[in-house]
Amino acid sequence: MFLEDNELRNYLLGLHPRKRKLVKKLVSEARLEFTSGSWVMTDEATTHFYSMLDQIIEGHQWLKSNIGVTPKSSWSIDTFGHGPVAPYLMRSSGLNNTVTQRMHYTWKQWLAAKQADDFIWRQTWDSHGHSDILCHNFPFDIYSIKHSCGPHPNICVNYDFRKIRGEFTEYGMKAEPVDKMNIKEKAEILLEEYGRSASLFQHNVVLVPIGDDFRYDKPEEWDQQYINYKQLADYINKNRDVYNTDISFGTLSDYFSSVRSRQKSFTTIQGDFFVYSDIFTDGIPAYWSGYFTTRPYWKAMTREVEANLRAVEILYSFASQRARQTGSHFWSRILDKEYTSLSSARQNLGLFQHHDAITGTSKENVMLDYGQKLLTSLKITDNALNIAASSLLSREGQFVDLTSDIERQSFGDSPVRIRVNEQGRKARVVLYNSDPHFREEVIKVKTSSPYVLVKDPTGTVITHQINPVWTLVNDDAHSEHGELFYSKNNFEVVFIANLDPLSLALYEVIGQAESSNTAIATVYKNGKLDNRNVPFDQQKVKEGDIQLENSKMKVRFDGRSGLMRSITLKSTGRTTECQLVFGAYQSTQFRSGSYLFKPDVSTDKPYIDILNDQKKEIIIVTGPVQSEVTVLYGSLLIISFVVYHKPGSILESGVHIEHFLDISGKYRETEVFMRFLTDIQNYKQKSDNPVFFADINGFQIIERKKLAQAGIEGNYYPITSAAYIEDSSRRFTVLVSRAHGSTGFYKGGVEVMLDRRMMYDDGRGMGEGVVDNKNTLSKFWIVLEDKVQTKDEIPKLSLLSHRLSNALLYPTKLFLVEDGEVAHKRLNLITKPLPCDVNMVNFKTLADEYEVPSQEALLVLHKIGYSCNIESVIDKCAVNNNETFYSSTEFNGIYVSEIFKTSLSGLHDNELIKSFDKVQVPTMELRAYKLRY
Repeated sequence: MFLEDNELRNYLLGLHPRKRKLVKKLVSEARLEFTSGSWVMTDEATTHFYSMLDQIIEGHQWLKSNIGVTPKSSWSIDTFGHGPVAPYLMRSSGLNNTVTQRMHYTWKQWLAAKQADDFIWRQTWDSHGHSDILCHNFPFDIYSIKHSCGPHPNICVNYDFRKIRGEFTEYGMKAEPVDKMNIKEKAEILLEEYGRSASLFQHNVVLVPIGDDFRYDKPEEWDQQYINYKQLADYINKNRDVYNTDISFGTLSDYFSSVRSRQKSFTTIQGDFFVYSDIFTDGIPAYWSGYFTTRPYWKAMTREVEANLRAVEILYSFASQRARQTGSHFWSRILDKEYTSLSSARQNLGLFQHHDAITGTSKENVMLDYGQKLLTSLKITDNALNIAASSLLSREGQFVDLTSDIERQSFGDSPVRIRVNEQGRKARVVLYNSDPHFREEVIKVKTSSPYVLVKDPTGTVITHQINPVWTLVNDDAHSEHGELFYSKNNFEVVFIANLDPLSLALYEVIGQAESSNTAIATVYKNGKLDNRNVPFDQQKVKEGDIQLENSKMKVRFDGRSGLMRSITLKSTGRTTECQLVFGAYQSTQFRSGSYLFKPDVSTDKPYIDILNDQKKEIIIVTGPVQSEVTVLYGSLLIISFVVYHKPGSILESGVHIEHFLDISGKYRETEVFMRFLTDIQNYKQKSDNPVFFADINGFQIIERKKLAQAGIEGNYYPITSAAYIEDSSRRFTVLVSRAHGSTGFYKGGVEVMLDRRMMYDDGRGMGEGVVDNKNTLSKFWIVLEDKVQTKDEIPKLSLLSHRLSNALLYPTKLFLVEDGEVAHKRLNLITKPLPCDVNMVNFKTLADEYEVPSQEALLVLHKIGYSCNIESVIDKCAVNNNETFYSSTEFNGIYVSEIFKTSLSGLHDNELIKSFDKVQVPTMELRAYKLRY
C-alpha cells in the first residue's frame, strides 16, 4: 500500500523506467494499492477545507495522469483526532471507505463494546445518507506492529521480525524467526491475538497492518517480514479445519470487500472525534489540544498562500482561456510557462497540510524548511497574479506592468506595504475581487503625502481618510519600550471600494497641492504628543472610558486598559457586556508541548496577567472612513480595534480587530490566550455547563458542551474560521483568519489561544520544545447579532458572518500599476453575481498528461447553510433558494462548450449539464463541474 503522492512522486522520479513499469504492473494485478491518493495525509483539525480539497485534487489528478489509478479508499491513521470534513471530501471525490486510528480512548472503548469499529460516518445535515462513508477504526492504540496484532503489546512485539545488523531495538531483541520448531506455537499465539481483535467486530474480519514509521528502509526487512508471515499464513491455512481461519496478504480494498460481503448494516455516527487523548504513564489523560495553536506564524502564512492560490487559480483560468480563444499567442506562451510554477505552489501548499507540518509538530529545522516553501509559494502566486491580471488589462501589443503592494523579504518577517505615490504624481492601483459577489472592501495604501484624493473607476472622487504611519523611537538601546511618533514621509490612505463580483477595477490616488483636507484624521494619545509640524489634529486622550460608534452600534473600551468592554446595538438599544482579557497559562513541564496542552494547576492563580508589567500607550484615530483604538503593551502586544463608517454596509456590523503578538525572548512555559467575557447566558439553567459552537475546517459548525471532568485542556477545540455563543435573544461570534485552539469553558465566555512557548518536549515524538516564536499578526471580526427566532436547527453561522468571514479569508488583491496603459477601468469576469449563499471555492485549470494547461477547468461550488434565527438581509446579496446560478449567467469573454458534473477531484464525470442554469448544489454541499472549452 502506498499513501502520499508527494512521496510517491519522489520515489518514482528515482526509479529506472523499467521499475516504473513494474510498479504499474503490481497495481494492475491488485497487489499494490494507492490509498487516499491525496498529496499528503492531511491534518484534520487546523486545516481549512479549501487546502484539504486542493491537495486531494492535486494528488488525484497527478495519480491518474502518471499511474492511471483512481483511489477507492482513504487511509488516515496518524492524524491527531478525526473530523467529519476529511471523510466527506473523500466520499465526494469518489472514495467509498476510510480508515482512522487516533481517537480518545473512551471512544475506542465505546466502539469496542458496541462492536462498531466499522461504522457509517454521516454528515449532520444529511438525513438521507448521500454522504455516507464506511469507516474502519483500528481498535488498538497505535499502528506499529507492537500494537496492531491484538490487545497485548508484549505479545505482538514478538511478531516484528526486523533484524538489522547494528540496530538495537526491543523487537530485534525479542522476536525470533519462524522455523519448524516454533511455527505451531507462534501461529496459535498470533491467532489468539487476532481472535481477540476479531471479537470487536460483527463480521469477524481482522485488518492487521505490518509496519511502522521509518520502516522498510532496508531491503532485508522486506524479506524478513514477508518470509516469516508467509510461513505463518501457510501453516494456518494448511490447518484450516483446526483453526477455522483463512489468512492472507491483502490490500485495503480486499478488506472492505470482505467486510461488505459479510455485514450489510452498520452503526451510523455523526460528529467528530476531537479532542484526541492518550494517557500519561501515571494514568492521567493527555489531551492533544496544544497543536491547534502551536506555531501560529506558520498557520497564518499558510492561509495567505491559500488566499493567493485561490485568487490566482480563478484569474489564471479566465486569462489563459481568453488568450487562447482570442488567438493571443504572446500571452498564451507566457501563461503556459507560468502554469509550471503554479503547480509547484499547489504542491508546496499541499505538503504543508501534512499532519506534522501545519500542526507545528516538526523539529525547528524542518519547520524552517516548510516556512521557506510557503514563502516561495507566496512569491510564485504574487507573480502569477500580476501576469494574469496584466494579460487581461493590457491593450493589444502592449504590456501593463503590475506589482504587488506587499513585500516580505524573508521568512519570519512581517509583511511591509510598499509606498504607491510620490509627491505630486498620480498613482494607479488595480483591485481584484475574486469573490463572485458584490463586495465593499477596506483598502489601505501608503503615500508620501497626506494631500491626495481618490477616484473610483468612473472618475468619481470618493470618501477617503488619511491616517498616520507610526515610527517607534527608542532612545535606550537596552529598553524594550519606546515612544511612537509620526513618520514624516509616509501616510496611510484608507478608502472603501465598491467592487463588482469577480472583477478587476482601476482606482487612482492623485496628489494635491497642500491645503485644508477634511480627510485627515484626528489623533488622540495618552503618551507624548508630537511637537513637529504635522498635518494631524492632535489631542490628549480624556480620562474615562472610550467610545467608538457608527450608525449601527456603540463600542465601549476601558479607559485604563484600552481593551473592549461592551457593544450596544442601536437597533434595540441593548448593551451586551463583552470584556476582553489577555492572559497566559503556565505550562506543565514535559506535559505541555507542541502536541499536548496541559496548564500547571498547582500555581496559585489560574492564569498570569501577562499585560500587567507592560508599558501601555493608547492611541485613538478617527476620521470619515473608520475610527480606531490602538493599544501598545511594550514589545509584547500591539492591538487595534476598528469601527467602520459606511451606512448600509456590512462593514458597520462588527468590530475588526488586528494584533501583533511577540512572546519570543524572555517568555517560557507560556501559553497566551484572548478571552471575551459576555453576559450572554449560553446555558439553559445556572447549574448547567455552558455550550459554545466551533467551526470544523471552515466547512461546518459543531456544538461543544463543557465536560468539567476533562479540565480546560480537554475542552479546547480547533477553530479555523469561527466560534460563537448564544442565548435565546443574542449571538456573539468571533471570526478568525487562521487556525486557533478555542474553548467556551467559562459561562458567557469565548477564549482563543494565540501563541505557545514551551522549553520542554511533551514526549509525543518531536523531541524538543517550541521556542522559535515570531511576531505574528492575527485578524478577527467580532459580530454581535440579535436573534429573530429560536427555531431548532443544526448549528450554522449567520449569512452576515459568512460574508465577513469570506472577506477575512479571501481579501481583495491590490496591484500597483508601475507602467503601461490600462485597457479597462473595470473588467467583469462574470455577467451576474452568484446568489449570496453560493461560494466559488475554486475555478482551476487542469493539467493534461504532459502537465501543461489543458482545455478543461474544474469549477467547485459550495452552497453554504446559514442560520434562520438571525436576520439575513444584506444589501446587494440576495439568496436564490432553488438555483445555484441566476438565469443566463455566463463567464465574460470565455466560450464554454460543455459542462459535466463530476466528483470533487474531477476523476468521475457522470452527467452532461446544458448550461449554468441547470447546475444544482444542495444546501451545505460541495459540488464540482468540469468545464470544457
